[in-house]
Amino acid sequence: MKIAAIILSAGKSSRMTGFKQLLSYQGQPLILRLVHQLQSLNIDKIICVTGKLEKEIKDILPHDGIIFAHNERYENGMLSSLQCGLEILQNNDFEAVLVCLTDQPLIATDHYSHLIKESQSEDFSIVSSAFNETFGPPVVFKACHFKEILKAKGKSAKHIIKNNVSNLKTVFCAEAGIDIDTDEDYHTLLKEHE
Repeated sequence: MKIAAIILSAGKSSRMTGFKQLLSYQGQPLILRLVHQLQSLNIDKIICVTGKLEKEIKDILPHDGIIFAHNERYENGMLSSLQCGLEILQNNDFEAVLVCLTDQPLIATDHYSHLIKESQSEDFSIVSSAFNETFGPPVVFKACHFKEILKAKGKSAKHIIKNNVSNLKTVFCAEAGIDIDTDEDYHTLLKEHE
């Protein structure tokens, strides 16, 4: 299955004093750590969607094997960044896309691999992480949802998942429920896991 990964890294980290994409964890910025995880998998293309920090992110990441997409509408929310990344995949033969966030550093590479493996089944067209009695990213959308996503309104793609629960497979990952949104979250991450 030909699959791309879209990293949503356009946010401005409004609830932090710094930018979460650039925070150091285990010796490297969060976004670079995620890129290394994805590069270790059998992914055909990695798209990094930038916004507030276009230059800073480009300076950190290797340009070989990564396509950068700048979302000028990044303040409209993550859905706009997903749409920005998907627009690059139009008119190509990609069968699915893995959507990832930069602020979930505790997710193991094996979980991304598991999502991709589960998405190869013809029984469902969305494979989402499950955590804290809900679901969300990282998530795999098959190509049959690309047009639906590109036409969608709102701030997130969660309503698209909810509208397609009959085609949804969830994979439990407690670590997907731990994201870095505040300075306190980051300090807790370093204290408990560094």
